[in-house]
Amino acid sequence: MATEFGIQSWNTLEDPAFSAEVAERLETVRRKAFEFYEARGGEHGYDVDDWLRAEKEVMGSTASEPKAAPLLLISAMAA
Repeated sequence: MATEFGIQSWNTLEDPAFSAEVAERLETVRRKAFEFYEARGGEHGYDVDDWLRAEKEVMGSTASEPKAAPLLLISAMAA
């Protein structure tokens, strides 16, 4: 944890507890999105819709709001 200008901050991408939580949520979202794909009979072309719907169900209705979306986006990019 670093303190700069009197503000505490953590490098969350390097924090093992944070990384494990994010990895678990990503896996849950991935599985849920795949369930939607399978329920649709494996029809292609709806992957983003399935992912966003799964995020919303797993993380709550705020997942589609801009302030919540970077959690998974940043984590996925860091992997």
